[in-house]
Amino acid sequence: MPRAEINAIFGLRIDRKDGSDLLKCLQEHRQQGTLDQKLPYPDALIEKGLKYLRAKYPLDEDAAIIARIDREADRTFRLPQTNIDQSPQAVSQWEILRQENRKKHAEKVEAEEEKAREEMENPKTLAKESPKAARREIVKDGTALVQLRPEPEWIQRYRDKAQMKELPEMSAWARLLPSGLVTIAVVTLAVLFAQFYKQPSRKARLWPDLPPAAATLITLIGANVAVFVLWRLPPLWRTLNRIFLVVPAYPHSLSMLTACFSHQSFSHLLTNLIPLWLIGTRLHDDIGRGPFLALYFSSAVIAAYLPMVVFVMRRFFGTSTLGASGVVTALIGTSCVLHEGQNISLPFLPPDWTRGMDTGVMLAVFMLLEVMSLRKWGIMPAKLLNTSRPHIDNMGHLSGYCVGIGTGALIRSTDPRWKNAERKHFFTKDFGKRKVSPSPD
Repeated sequence: MPRAEINAIFGLRIDRKDGSDLLKCLQEHRQQGTLDQKLPYPDALIEKGLKYLRAKYPLDEDAAIIARIDREADRTFRLPQTNIDQSPQAVSQWEILRQENRKKHAEKVEAEEEKAREEMENPKTLAKESPKAARREIVKDGTALVQLRPEPEWIQRYRDKAQMKELPEMSAWARLLPSGLVTIAVVTLAVLFAQFYKQPSRKARLWPDLPPAAATLITLIGANVAVFVLWRLPPLWRTLNRIFLVVPAYPHSLSMLTACFSHQSFSHLLTNLIPLWLIGTRLHDDIGRGPFLALYFSSAVIAAYLPMVVFVMRRFFGTSTLGASGVVTALIGTSCVLHEGQNISLPFLPPDWTRGMDTGVMLAVFMLLEVMSLRKWGIMPAKLLNTSRPHIDNMGHLSGYCVGIGTGALIRSTDPRWKNAERKHFFTKDFGKRKVSPSPD
């Protein structure tokens, strides 16, 4: 079936093969009278597929269901008569005993579930079980790990409330304009903040004994950790999904700014906070608190908004983005531009491994890897239906790199401290220590 017809049926862009397989599966279930069975597809897509098939290929589905029931009843009655244990006219004592044991076991399990349900409704038990249930919920696909017990009913209730039931009917402008205005406002305020911010005196600082870079980064990292802790509380999931998650299907304008503080998994949090500290503290010493915070929040909103524009225009509504990775890539881009041409020396690698690689080469390699991964954004065909693999926000990473490169170039061209600054090795003890040559004048 052509891709255009698939898109017209389901209303959003999905893989052509997946759409055809879904229609084929639905038609087979209609003919066999088994539409009551659970299908491995989203309910919204199933409804749209059935609507199309019922209009184009009319079929008496009720008659198919009755025919299926008759077939099953006939098959049950016509069991082989050679073995008395398999005959419906003569049930063995062993079968009777087995059915009784099954009934007793089912009653026991039901009683245990009822007791557990009553315990879970207790507020004290609710507070204790929340982090445990979150750990039991996430398991790796394709491994031998299994969920130790089902998710408690109270957590499932909050999960259902937090999820969007149906796709809202909105135009692209309605989705993009409010968030675009917030993005422009944040970038404008950030630029003004960088221009007029003045470093407070030592007495006026909250932590006078802490270096300014460490104080700034500890505050930002603390905000990220605080939001990560909030994601462990199911009653807050609905609010967090609206404000701390960029959802192209129904975007909230404030999420352009807050999504950079949001991480749902510990591994995601760690992979962003470690480079944020390593690179951020050094870049903060280089450019100061005002420009650093301006770069942080500007890259955050731009790296959140530009990917959302791509998703909305290509109607990829079954996805969402969050995290500070766009900010981290912006910090990398600015650092590489400010220290252009110098060799890289990483503390955890032998010097011979990085000898001859300068910041420009490293930045080019990083950006090339992101460009090569854009096929998952629909620039090249990619499956978005029935997939459980996590998708990396490559467009957000590239947006961060571009913001960082532009910021670094602006600083080098306007800040007199950087026009004639002596370049030092990256990530070494000399990082950030600059000598300014006297002006020819």
